[in-house]
Amino acid sequence: MAGNALGTLLFRDVPLMFYDKVMSSAEKLRKASVGAMRRVVSFLTLKRNVGVFSLLLAIFSNAAFADDAKSIENVSNDALRMFRIDEERNASKGEESPRFVETALRKIGQPREEGKLSAYASEETETLEAAAEDRNESDEDDARLLANIRPFKRARERIFGEERVFKDLASPAPEPPVVETINPEEQEKKNVVVPAKPPVISLASAELPPLDPVGARAASEELATRAEVEALREESKGLAWKKGDLKITPYGFLNLSVSTDTERAVPGEYILYLQNPNIDSSSDFAVDARTSRLGLKIEGPRIERLDATLGGVAEFDFQGVVSGSKNKGGVQLRRAFAELVDARHERRFLAGQDWEIISPGAPMMLNYLPGAFAGNIQYRRAQLRFEQGWSCSSDLHFLGQIAVCDNVLGDYTSTAGVTPMTSGWPVLEGRLATTLFNCSRNGLPITVGVSGHIGEQYYKFSPIAGVPLASTAERKSIRTWSANVDYDVPITETLKFQGEYYYGSVLSSFCGAINQGVDLYRRAGIDDQGWWVGIRKDWSKQFCTNVGYGIDRPEKADLVGTSVASNGLATARTKNEIYFVNFVYNWSANFMNGIEFSYWQTDWQTKNVLSESPEIVSEDTAKALRVEFVTRLSF
Repeated sequence: MAGNALGTLLFRDVPLMFYDKVMSSAEKLRKASVGAMRRVVSFLTLKRNVGVFSLLLAIFSNAAFADDAKSIENVSNDALRMFRIDEERNASKGEESPRFVETALRKIGQPREEGKLSAYASEETETLEAAAEDRNESDEDDARLLANIRPFKRARERIFGEERVFKDLASPAPEPPVVETINPEEQEKKNVVVPAKPPVISLASAELPPLDPVGARAASEELATRAEVEALREESKGLAWKKGDLKITPYGFLNLSVSTDTERAVPGEYILYLQNPNIDSSSDFAVDARTSRLGLKIEGPRIERLDATLGGVAEFDFQGVVSGSKNKGGVQLRRAFAELVDARHERRFLAGQDWEIISPGAPMMLNYLPGAFAGNIQYRRAQLRFEQGWSCSSDLHFLGQIAVCDNVLGDYTSTAGVTPMTSGWPVLEGRLATTLFNCSRNGLPITVGVSGHIGEQYYKFSPIAGVPLASTAERKSIRTWSANVDYDVPITETLKFQGEYYYGSVLSSFCGAINQGVDLYRRAGIDDQGWWVGIRKDWSKQFCTNVGYGIDRPEKADLVGTSVASNGLATARTKNEIYFVNFVYNWSANFMNGIEFSYWQTDWQTKNVLSESPEIVSEDTAKALRVEFVTRLSF
């Protein structure tokens, strides 16, 4: 055991202790040499005053920087040699120390990452070479110096123990701008901009013949002024043309209606009432384009003597009665009138065929005659009309209308034994309406009107064999009249409520009494009353909905029969009512699609006319659901 301990001491512990002493001395010697080298490098790389300061700082801080001295091993001695060459070259030229030294001093204190000396050296060498090319330094020594500046600079910073992070120098820093001395007088001369002269083409330079004065005057007369051009543009928007002093604007629409009825309707393409179910209760389908309309709006000159402006309208559709196929629609005159309008005094005089002034409203339906014979009376007829308006205040306005109208006969125009005849008196119509502007919640105008008409119709009746009530020939004058109320009440800007009520007699030619004005067997007029209401809702500028109801109810006691008796039985319509809702979408200002659902109910009665007191034999009701789709292109 003692021998083993002695062997261990002599052959392991003592050599290790001696080795440690030797290595410790060598490490101290190496550190001392590194410190001396660092002081030499500091002295050589700085200016004299900075170098002295660095030398003194190195002496007093040798211990603080000793740990980083090992990094000097990675520095090439070539860098020191190149630095001395550069110092000698600068001394010979009398220049200051290299610029890179000043740059290194400015950047002291910026940290950098460890272990990336070689990477920065290769990267920054390329950057400095690019900078040397920009400065046009072609000297070989300068090139070699620039290629080794960054490693030397890195070594110096490592000796000082400063930590830095260098920015990516992918491109060289721009040189400071060169400031040149500017002569104010010379600069002022340079800043003077001489405007370019436009090329001048004269008759002489262009070598053109002289202009003919007569031709020039004629050409100037053909030129249009700006106002005339704007007027032509406005006319072209409305597709109008002029003929003399008249401006003519076409308008109208192309209409296609596709409809289906669960029971047969009259006439079929559009609906007025339902057929007697005892005669025909089948369904019906129709595609009709005859509702298409063409019109001309005429605007004339102002007539100073009358203090009014001349105008007029001519309008047609194709629902005229033509024997033969339905695709041969007859041209039907709708409106054709001339008018004088004095806007300043609110006067209007109309001469021609236009809508009647009684019950002027109409339910918003897609049907060709909306609500006709189902609560809405009014049609078109030739007339002379005068209108006068009064503005009592900013909130109250009155409108008075009076018309002398043609006496249109609507009953038995083609029935054997009956001859309708015109009267010696025209039909007189009148209406008084008031408009209130601030009575509604939103200040929208509310219009309420009362109207009526009075006239006479003549009929010549021949005896009807086997019918005691109609066994004599006679000529009778039958009075026609009506009293009506109409109203238009907007609730909001998008919701409106409107309707009409009427009561009168012999109203067949006014679209009343379900197209029955005179009883064939009593040879007297049929009293009638009816009304309709409608609500319109605008969901948007393009989409709206209309909902409504209408009823036409002739006096049942006045109805014996309005048809020629068959086997002593005659029929008449006692009630006609309608419920409707439609949806209309305007794709544009000129194109519309709409679909309408309406429920119709028409009551019929059958009486035995062979006795002096006709009795009701049967009462029947026709019911139908109608669906109509409309496509319309307006212009």
